[in-house]
Amino acid sequence: MAREKQDRYSVISIILHWTIAVLLIANVYVGGWLEEAPQAEKLARLEWHKSIGLTVLFLSLFRLGWRIAHPWPALPETMKSWEKILARFTHYGFYVVMIGVPLLGWLAVSFRGTPELPLWGFIPAPNLPVGESRELGGMFADWHHTSVKAIYLLLALHVTGALKHYFVDRDIVPARMIPGLPRIK
Repeated sequence: MAREKQDRYSVISIILHWTIAVLLIANVYVGGWLEEAPQAEKLARLEWHKSIGLTVLFLSLFRLGWRIAHPWPALPETMKSWEKILARFTHYGFYVVMIGVPLLGWLAVSFRGTPELPLWGFIPAPNLPVGESRELGGMFADWHHTSVKAIYLLLALHVTGALKHYFVDRDIVPARMIPGLPRIK
């Protein structure tokens, strides 16, 4: 296994991080927008939500494989042990939600027998091979909606940690993921 360079993440890691971040935030917005949609528009909006969600899922699986082959740069020695634990918890938590939330949504629509919607309007994306069950579909939909709250929590922890590293600790942590970020002296 090749550890990422100490001073920053690889270009692949950075692209995956920011692409998934934008898609994840967009899909939380689109998901809320879906709830408010008139019945006539729900299927079209669901297609967008599913397209973004499954894209997050597939990119996250690729990112997980990349992460296994290219471990994180080491955390600064100056970090306290509780900070290191919280940082790892947040990162692992993101992998859980980036993979789990889309899977729960896909299970929900599959169990509900929702029509198979293509990704981005043209890529076949069949429902999962499960029997139709409104009850199970509802259960997975509830879990899908509830687990979105974990995204909010993790996002708050992640952003707060990055801001702390930049403005309080003034260390290299944020610059490893944000190329060109000037260091505060």
